[in-house]
Amino acid sequence: MKKRAKKSEERREQRIYIRVTKTEKQQIQQAARAYGTTVSRMISDLIAKNHGPIQQEQTERETPTVAELKRVRKEIWRIGTNINQIAHRVNQEIRVTPDDIATSHHDLDRCKDMINEITRIIGQQQTNEENDPA
Repeated sequence: MKKRAKKSEERREQRIYIRVTKTEKQQIQQAARAYGTTVSRMISDLIAKNHGPIQQEQTERETPTVAELKRVRKEIWRIGTNINQIAHRVNQEIRVTPDDIATSHHDLDRCKDMINEITRIIGQQQTNEENDPA
């Protein structure tokens, strides 16, 4: 006897075909039996249950805090590239100019500023989370 969909439920008439190995098929069928349901219902329920957390993770990745941290990370990467270029010249030519030294000091100061900014952003985010117990 088929179970009829409730009037409020949309009828499940669409099909999705996937390819799996024989072993995977057996595992999926065993899991469905263990849950006391059909393979289709089990997969649909798993997707519905896990879609919320996936969406939340994506939303968290797109926050202004994350965007700012990405910007800071990119800046630190550029500074590191400058320092590596200077180190390469030093190792290659064994010659460092006063400009190279000044640039290195400037870049290191910028790194310190960026690290302080990261610390501030993370601290601000933690404060916001503590004050908003959603």
